[in-house]
Amino acid sequence: MRKHDLSGFRVVAIGDVSFEGGLADRPNIRPFSEVMHLFKSADIVIANLENPLTIDGDRVAGKCTLRGHPQWAGIMKDAGINVVSLANNHMMDYGRIGLENTIRSLELAGIRHVGAGLDIEKACAPLFFEYGDKRIALIARTSVIV
Repeated sequence: MRKHDLSGFRVVAIGDVSFEGGLADRPNIRPFSEVMHLFKSADIVIANLENPLTIDGDRVAGKCTLRGHPQWAGIMKDAGINVVSLANNHMMDYGRIGLENTIRSLELAGIRHVGAGLDIEKACAPLFFEYGDKRIALIARTSVIV
């Protein structure tokens, strides 16, 4: 087995990030202010985006649903987050419209995503990064059925 030198490659991984509640429609950098310095020093900062970014769509009936304003994508980018996983139990809380709006908002902000998509190929595709002469793949999966 070959060893791959990734010395100097720095990843910061964040658990669930959700903007539901009082923050849902008030995007601002403040929730990240105490940790942004850690994000800025990493090559990849990945978070699990635990809610769709949408103001459209209908809530899934009978489910605890989460949602944040699409402008949160730009705030996350400004904070230093550059990759999000969408593979979780809340990404489809506002149906396909919520997912479409989330992906559009992330792409407009320049945040890469993995773990969901508008078709099965995109949803299952790995996300690749280049670091020197190395290629790194990131995958994200969930088995939640809404």
